[in-house]
Amino acid sequence: MSDSAMIICSAEINERTFAAFIESLGGFASAGKPARGSISQDEGDLYLALLTVEQWADFYAEQDVFEWAEHLGAQPQSLIEIQLGHARGSRALCDWFVYEFGRIWHCILSDVDAVSLSYAQVRARYLRISAP
Repeated sequence: MSDSAMIICSAEINERTFAAFIESLGGFASAGKPARGSISQDEGDLYLALLTVEQWADFYAEQDVFEWAEHLGAQPQSLIEIQLGHARGSRALCDWFVYEFGRIWHCILSDVDAVSLSYAQVRARYLRISAP
């Protein structure tokens, strides 16, 4: 099984906006399900799914939601599930995707090691990895 991560976002993102964002990064949104998409670059693949609060509210413990809200400073409204491909570049691609996402929407990341990271931490990690 491949690794997964999750973006927790305080913005309410709709399917059309999510699909446009994926496509702006060179990815593909599913024609029949615009809340799903993928991005492939070099040696990395990501499979993405947008979940609204109505879709995920019953799946997570109250304590998890409370902790996310504390980190965000607001109630979480959208989750982005990220399934990483098996290729070795998938983790770096995930860092880049979260970096780009966070430039637009306030978010935190629950990374592949189940560690919650603020956008500032994700940004620092991405910039350190991508530096020449």
